[in-house]
Amino acid sequence: MAGEDGDTITELRPGGGLGGETTTFDLRSMELPHQQANVGGIPRGPPGPASEASTLATALASEINSVMHGPKDAFLRSVTFYKDRPEDNVDNWSLTLLDPPSRPARRFGRGRKPARLIVGSVGGVVTLSSIREGDELKSINSRKIGPSYNADRAMLLMDECLEEEGFLSIAVGNDEGEDILIQVTVIKPCPHMKYEEMGMIVWKWGVLCIKEIAKDSIFKHTVLKEADHIISINDIVCEKMTPEDFAHVLSELPKEVHILIRRGRQRWSGKFG
Repeated sequence: MAGEDGDTITELRPGGGLGGETTTFDLRSMELPHQQANVGGIPRGPPGPASEASTLATALASEINSVMHGPKDAFLRSVTFYKDRPEDNVDNWSLTLLDPPSRPARRFGRGRKPARLIVGSVGGVVTLSSIREGDELKSINSRKIGPSYNADRAMLLMDECLEEEGFLSIAVGNDEGEDILIQVTVIKPCPHMKYEEMGMIVWKWGVLCIKEIAKDSIFKHTVLKEADHIISINDIVCEKMTPEDFAHVLSELPKEVHILIRRGRQRWSGKFG
């Protein structure tokens, strides 16, 4: 939540929901009270563990569900990283997949939805995202992973995509809900990239939204879409944040960018966004 001078932002702390414990920091210095290290002259601390992003999403989902009176929201989580900078050691990643357990077919009525591949384990750079064991795989580099893929074939595809296309983008989630909460993790190919170099424009359209994603943007290969409502960036709530505030925060993040967005289901098509 912005302060009276427009230079303060409120950080949501896990465990309190949208009305829980908060921490206020000054955007001009980017100094959070719990951060001590100094990188490049800007007070910073090590990025929080991926579990904090997961906790934040859980708290936000709980708040949204209490308004919608629905059992749960759909969710989508993704991680995207590039092979442009070998010194960043992006080869240090792992994600194993498991074939889904067999399910008996229904005797009457419509059949079940095809079971998806299951995330068995994550390691290396993937642990910086919110992807967890047990998540259902949806896509690899925008390719939908359907019943024709078994676990071995899908893992081979991941290796091929990173080697041949220079990046890997993995998405997991489910579609059961009226709104969908999407957690996107992007590893900057260059830690010192500024907002203007990342190829994404945000604007205030009632709420903070994505206005445009350029063809050469580092976000182009993620699951983000234009008009997505931005809820938070690296656990910093964007409810009262201006586009200029968002640009400043995004520019100062050292390497991992965690963006949480909300996307509604279209009434006429039933699809999200």
